[in-house]
Amino acid sequence: MSTDSHEATAILGPLIQEHKTRTTYLAGFFTVGGLFSLLGLFGAGRGIYDFVKDPSGEKIVLGALMTAPFLLTGVICLVWALLRLPQRACLHQGGLYFRNRKGEWAVPWAMIDGIYQKILRVYRADQEVDVRDVYTVALKDGTRLEVDYHFADIDAFGAALTHHIDRMLLPPCQQAFQAGHPVPFGIVTIDRQGVHANGKSLSWGDVESFAWKQGILASDRAFLQIKRTGGLLAWAKLPIEQIKNYSVLMALASEMTRIT
Repeated sequence: MSTDSHEATAILGPLIQEHKTRTTYLAGFFTVGGLFSLLGLFGAGRGIYDFVKDPSGEKIVLGALMTAPFLLTGVICLVWALLRLPQRACLHQGGLYFRNRKGEWAVPWAMIDGIYQKILRVYRADQEVDVRDVYTVALKDGTRLEVDYHFADIDAFGAALTHHIDRMLLPPCQQAFQAGHPVPFGIVTIDRQGVHANGKSLSWGDVESFAWKQGILASDRAFLQIKRTGGLLAWAKLPIEQIKNYSVLMALASEMTRIT
């Protein structure tokens, strides 16, 4: 553990999981960045040699035009890797520690307002080949911390993070719901009367089902499909990534309707 991780442990308690930037991403960008930078530097050196040899030569301009893209690409790749090298996302018993190029946060569970999740898996020949999940943690002060697929084992991190947040938020949401108060979940709100989304409302008696649906293409985002009883088309199709605390929403909705 690094020094800041020790400090986070003092604030948040014992470390449960630690996730860093994927080694494959770092290795790939360092390799490409180093190779292109060397090619660019070689071209620049050759240009300087040609200039010293013949300042009026046309090869100098041509060499510069050919060298610049290699050098620029190499620098961009190296900077990308260096900026992501120190990234950390750690789950502690008492909260979340997160560090990226913008700063670092030691966040107790009580400071977290909710989580947005974007689940995207890449398939080839019906086999999963890559995980492109993104989890955005919303804090009560308005800050948003995004942990994306550049982190190793992002799906395991997301599952553990969601579990902790659900366990904290479900009881108060249940109390508010049972008391008749509206409970917002980003782009959808529910109360004892029904579901409210896209500027319209549907009573629980008319709700046939709530269901997670994946897009037809691998790149399509998942959405929550709400069906009206007897309706042929969905009453609403809401992007999962815009629903705050999706699993808490589903837990409350299951008290009022059948979940498919």
